[in-house]
Amino acid sequence: MKDTAAPLENPIAPAPPGTLRVVGWNVQHLGSRRPPRTRDQLDALAARMASFGASALLLQEVESEPILSRMTTALGTSWTAYCERRRTNILLYDTTRLGLIEVEVMEGTRDCPYPGSVSRKPVTGLFTISGTEGRRIRLTGVHLHWAKPRVRAAEAAWLAERTAERAERDGGCISLVMGDFNAEPEDEVHRILREQGLLTLLPKRNGAVTQIPFGFHFDHAYAGTSILGAVEGGNSVIIRPELYGDSRRTTLMTYSDHLPVYVDLRAEDAP
Repeated sequence: MKDTAAPLENPIAPAPPGTLRVVGWNVQHLGSRRPPRTRDQLDALAARMASFGASALLLQEVESEPILSRMTTALGTSWTAYCERRRTNILLYDTTRLGLIEVEVMEGTRDCPYPGSVSRKPVTGLFTISGTEGRRIRLTGVHLHWAKPRVRAAEAAWLAERTAERAERDGGCISLVMGDFNAEPEDEVHRILREQGLLTLLPKRNGAVTQIPFGFHFDHAYAGTSILGAVEGGNSVIIRPELYGDSRRTTLMTYSDHLPVYVDLRAEDAP
């Protein structure tokens, strides 16, 4: 049965003046899903990303470089993507808002290798923020293991250590860590990340369910504890499909089984 819901035009409020919007989204096997998305569905997905008004997108499960190129082109000529072959965590950013200093997949070392899936290693980038007096921001996209709690906890401990190392090296710049943690807020993963003391889990302003079929609360945003006062509203926001007039079927077939989450950051208010 064809979905007849009429989508609303640009229903997401723009980021407030002087803020930087960062969106995290697991786009569910983009490029390898079965059945594959149609051309029209891919166009709709690209248009949806463009409607967010974001300055950066941290995406999970991007599994096709040609389709990633298509998404990036749809966002506009000022956008660029960072990806490495066979890596599914992707960082896209608007070069008019963010100036790249460095970007990398967090590889680990021989003595401290990444404990999870090689293809899902975190991606992290350090940027200057345009229009500010030299403000810098580190954005990190993550996708933790879905089936094995012990592996997921080990990934969280590894991430906490690497985040601390980069915080010391960066000199205390703004930090956001976002993505699909495959963990409810009470999960061991979040206790491990909180105990480090450098990151704070942002509450959701508008609900808890971010994974549709099973009602899970898996997609989260962490902000550096020192910059919590610069987070608009002190929270993160779920981009809900009903804002666009989407049915459950359209959401799952065209977009994803996960919902995007965004954070608006007042960069000049960060210490």
